[in-house]
Amino acid sequence: MTTLIITLPAPEVDPADPATEWEHVRAADGVLLSPPVRAPLALLPTADDVVAVVPVQALSWHRVQLPSGTLSRAAFREAAGARLRAVLAGLLEDVLLDDPADLHFALEPGARDGAPIWVAACDRAWLVQTLTQLEKTGHRANRVVPQWTPQPEQDALWILGIPGDVWALRAGPQGLQRWPLSGALIGLLGDPGLPV
Repeated sequence: MTTLIITLPAPEVDPADPATEWEHVRAADGVLLSPPVRAPLALLPTADDVVAVVPVQALSWHRVQLPSGTLSRAAFREAAGARLRAVLAGLLEDVLLDDPADLHFALEPGARDGAPIWVAACDRAWLVQTLTQLEKTGHRANRVVPQWTPQPEQDALWILGIPGDVWALRAGPQGLQRWPLSGALIGLLGDPGLPV
């Protein structure tokens, strides 16, 4: 079984532009068949399974505790989606920059009532438009996953990007923070012994 893992273009990139390049890798039975490459959507290879990866810059992460009974089985039988959205909108309304009605929410795997959980939020219109564009070329996403998640155990720091767009990402128990890499930021991070 082959899997195509596609990183969705950043929100500021037009997914409908034929020149937009989509980063992707192919795998067979969990073994990578190629290094990550970029290609226009029309040139992406086919696969049995398609995984869409939401880029870190498209997501915001929020820590909440759901009221008791929010995720019970009974709630899922009785209009659970609308009820859960309303609960999340109420919990997050003071920290979101956008109207909750314009956002798509996703809970961390294994979320439970009464325990703090992470909720990812992204622009719903962007997500729908990008996944629709992907589908138009026969690449229907079986799963949608985040590129990065908060790390529950300890903080970790990565330097990522491509020339001209390099940034630092800190993932830890307090969530995710992303900053453009600059000389000032390198000074704050300490001297890693690398030339700048």
